[in-house]
Amino acid sequence: MEAALKLFSEKGFKETSTANISQLAGVATGTLFLYFENKEELINRLYLESKEEFANYARQGLEEQKTLKAELRHIWDRWIAWSTSHPEKSGFMLHFSATPYISKMTKEASMTNFSFINVIIRKASTDKQIITLSPELLASVIMGQMVAMGKFLLKQPDKKTRDTWSAQGFEVMWKGIQK
Repeated sequence: MEAALKLFSEKGFKETSTANISQLAGVATGTLFLYFENKEELINRLYLESKEEFANYARQGLEEQKTLKAELRHIWDRWIAWSTSHPEKSGFMLHFSATPYISKMTKEASMTNFSFINVIIRKASTDKQIITLSPELLASVIMGQMVAMGKFLLKQPDKKTRDTWSAQGFEVMWKGIQK
């Protein structure tokens, strides 16, 4: 999986062969096919596992947050921390989410990992804490801003500056969804 992540991230889907993946992983090409029927299955599994890893990371400590703003800030901070410490995985997820190589079934399965975000947003919308939009649309808008912030912060070498800008980015997003 690590070899596939590295090669898909560097070369893309078409330019990465199963022989390249096997060679980098230090296994025979035939061994790869014991675990994955083909390259498409491998990339879909890698995508799903990456999304699950982040979703699990984001949920850690979420139940301790007492307000909607604290919950969203927790998810925001967890994305920033995870994406900046796993740039290859976050870059892979972002790049391949918009390609035809990730199946509809894989995309749907990966979204179930993030249903907790929709639950938070649906409750906040019902309670009139935030603007009234479709929970799925609002979650998409929030995630879009988180992703943009994560990509921006990856280019910033100074951690103190990254932390300040992340906090400012969150406040901009928060003000944009408040009632």
